[in-house]
Amino acid sequence: MRVIILGSAAGGGVPQWNCRCPNCLDARHDARGRMQSSVAVSADGESWVLLNASPDLRMQCAAHHELWPRGPRGSPIASVVLTDGEIDHTLGLLLLRESATRLPVYAPDGVTALLGDEWPLYRVLSAYAGVEPTIMLAAFPKGADALIDERAESEISAVIDLISRVRNIRAEMNIKPGDRIQLMIAAKTDLQTVFQASLDQIARLTRAAQVSIDGNVEMPKASARAVLAGGAEVAVPLEGLIDFEQERARLWREQEKLQQEAAKLEAQLGNSDFVARAPAEKVAELRARIVDIAQRTTALDQMLEALA
Repeated sequence: MRVIILGSAAGGGVPQWNCRCPNCLDARHDARGRMQSSVAVSADGESWVLLNASPDLRMQCAAHHELWPRGPRGSPIASVVLTDGEIDHTLGLLLLRESATRLPVYAPDGVTALLGDEWPLYRVLSAYAGVEPTIMLAAFPKGADALIDERAESEISAVIDLISRVRNIRAEMNIKPGDRIQLMIAAKTDLQTVFQASLDQIARLTRAAQVSIDGNVEMPKASARAVLAGGAEVAVPLEGLIDFEQERARLWREQEKLQQEAAKLEAQLGNSDFVARAPAEKVAELRARIVDIAQRTTALDQMLEALA
């Protein structure tokens, strides 16, 4: 199976037209923007299925020769699968209205109802130029359990877990989006092979300048760490990336704010009259928030330890 990530950004893409956040600023300066999310999948490299049709579909198709027209008026795009009815995932259907043949669009019942009523995209397409609609509705395909590759699922889950943990570290430690980091990964032999096979994707999606993978990497003390599935561990050395003193002060302020909030909530829950009169949902919400604060406080302790 072949998979092409046509776009990975949320609605509006990166940079967004009205956003000046660090990510969008970096994207404007280094011309490394991202188009809105959509994926192309093929079992044979000839016939392709689109998972959602973003507003950037014309540019996405032009950027990948696999999706270029075949002959004077043809396309390797065989069908579209919609996961939801959001504009960011359906507006590209308008670009497919000139298909030479009827193009199946698969969608769950709720999405079908939305596109036929509240967001009448199907009606717009069916009336285009007064001709027979070129996009039709088909039943959502059923999965085949026999085609599930448990090993591949496990391997891609490990890679996703690694990338997600590193991106969380970047956010929690206030590492600038444009700064390149070093990744140090300690893993068993089987996971080392999996990570090595996806090294380019890991480096690109975590913005890492250097990635080292070993069975027992010596992690620097001043590093942010995370334990991964399968017993692996990843560390991001922080030296040169952040101002340790300023970051410690920021973390202490956040920790103090959380402690004050927790004290206030515990006082509320310690009031028997409040607990008796308040809705059960409200009491459960406050208790859940206290648990969240405790988890966040533990994470802050670990970050402060890394900066010690």
